[in-house]
Amino acid sequence: MTISNQTVERCIEECLQCSRWCAQCRAESLDQDPSMMRDCIRLCNECLELCRTCVTLLTGSSGFAHRGAVSVPSYAQPVRQSAANPKVKQ
Repeated sequence: MTISNQTVERCIEECLQCSRWCAQCRAESLDQDPSMMRDCIRLCNECLELCRTCVTLLTGSSGFAHRGAVSVPSYAQPVRQSAANPKVKQ
């Protein structure tokens, strides 16, 4: 499966934005009660790592890049919602 350069660029930008949201969400969760926010912090860490990996694959022209380009936006949705409303516990 071949994906367009425009799709790859959009995915890279979305992954970078998601990384920023994850980092922000994690920092805000750590400022609250970390034991109460444990699941949210775990989700942010996992999502951050996934986004970083996808950026690495996409910028390196990996043969697996198309799989990451398809799955990252849906995986990141809970983090987007949490970053937009940090009081919502996932």
